[in-house]
Amino acid sequence: MLQAGAAAAVAVAARTLNLESTANAQSSGGSGSACEIGPLGDAARAQACLNLRESVAQADFNQPLVSHPCNGDDSLYPDKCGSFTKTLPHDTYGRVNLSAYQSLINALSSGNPSDFENITLGGTVKLTNPQSGLAYDLEGMDAHNLTVLAPPTLASPQMATEMVEMYWVSLLRDVPFDQYPSNAMAQQAAQEPPFRARLPDHVQ
Repeated sequence: MLQAGAAAAVAVAARTLNLESTANAQSSGGSGSACEIGPLGDAARAQACLNLRESVAQADFNQPLVSHPCNGDDSLYPDKCGSFTKTLPHDTYGRVNLSAYQSLINALSSGNPSDFENITLGGTVKLTNPQSGLAYDLEGMDAHNLTVLAPPTLASPQMATEMVEMYWVSLLRDVPFDQYPSNAMAQQAAQEPPFRARLPDHVQ
């Protein structure tokens, strides 16, 4: 019934468009010619567009492939404490359920939509568009041939510095920037060794 109804709706819409086209042609003198001004006709424009898209796609395809480095944490820590585990079930110590984590890895590896549906979640909150990385973008270079630096390792000084910064940001989120010079908490944050090293001499 639904298919029949949809087909009928399409047929009605097609007849309506044909009637409108006929009426427009008659109102313009019956010639039916397009009212457009430009250097190319419809067919030439379509061909030029095809040629351009093919040449750009070929140019992107000819670019050298890039590497996608990882920081090694996923292999280093058996409990996956340095890996992405949001929305998955965890124990009381915050350690991810390894079977659930493997279900995520299985989905990412296969790219099969049914495997994404079978990821074991720890509650009602779902992953946000986990298949977006599998999509193909028709504009610009393919996202899989772009790269970023590997994130700092969990045990690295850089990661520790970033965590300290994030905690201070959370504490100072309600302090306007123009009050930082006079705000005691902002001044305390500025004296953290990682940040103090980046301050100009006249500020220290």
